[in-house]
Amino acid sequence: MKRYTPPQLQDLSARTLAHYDAHADAFWLGTRDHDVSQNYSAFLGAIESTPPFRILDLGCGPGRDTAYFHSLGHDVVGLDGAASFVEMARRLTGCDVLHQDFLALSLGARRFDGIFANASLFHVPTSELRRVLGELREALAPRGVLFSSNPRGADTEEFSGERFGAYHTLETWRAHVTAAGYRELEHYYRPAGKPRNEQPWLATVLRKVPSVREAFETGARLFDAGEFWNAHEAWEERWRVESDPAQRRCLQGLIQIAAAFHKLLVMGSPDSASRLFAKGLAKLDVLPADLDLVSFRDGVGACARALEEGHFERASIPRLR
Repeated sequence: MKRYTPPQLQDLSARTLAHYDAHADAFWLGTRDHDVSQNYSAFLGAIESTPPFRILDLGCGPGRDTAYFHSLGHDVVGLDGAASFVEMARRLTGCDVLHQDFLALSLGARRFDGIFANASLFHVPTSELRRVLGELREALAPRGVLFSSNPRGADTEEFSGERFGAYHTLETWRAHVTAAGYRELEHYYRPAGKPRNEQPWLATVLRKVPSVREAFETGARLFDAGEFWNAHEAWEERWRVESDPAQRRCLQGLIQIAAAFHKLLVMGSPDSASRLFAKGLAKLDVLPADLDLVSFRDGVGACARALEEGHFERASIPRLR
């Protein structure tokens, strides 16, 4: 992965945006009738909020996609780094269109239910990709959706004429989005119905995954309310993408303990519960410094011993909060 100095990043961005500014009318004529209905459907279908959705069209260009989402009644904000595109999109849609470089975003927190990045994020250098994906994640509401469609390649980055692009394999792209805090819901290649070697575009639909702290707090509330399986699910969502070994081990321990109480109290399976208690407690032998779980771990241990001795009482289940 090539590292760029700040002046180099400014140069590659400026060259790319200058190209789009110089060819804005031709770009509009060449793309306004493209059929991207598959992308619209995949994106909108993944958003869990109640319509109208708050949508950011990242790299909106002249405004084709912004106009479509706006026509459905959604609250849409466009964003592009090319001044010509920003002006064109504002005229076409009447929507708010931000003039921002992808490498210098200022979006605010939890502002959007979904971000639609159609043919745009491939302009971000690989060295900056996780930072940019992280900024987009912060701009998404909890469980928000990021849609991205990019030309794929063999993990190369280069100028094509005056446009910079980074072209990733599915495996590499997955690694970047997972590390940035997303879970893949779906991926597909475009155009649909073609042989793979005639499908240059890789589309992915991604869900924002909560941080460890957010996941822990959500699971803790559910656990304390006696919703053990839902607590299990809340923690597992983060565990699936967590890369830090200590955090991952702790989350898995919590997942197994929640499953143990579900097995015991909902499914009436004390033997399965005992095995899960043992596995979960073993994973809480060393705790991350930022989670105070000592009292909880000791309380679960007492529950496990009581179950083995035949005098477990539900009232003895420890609370996380």
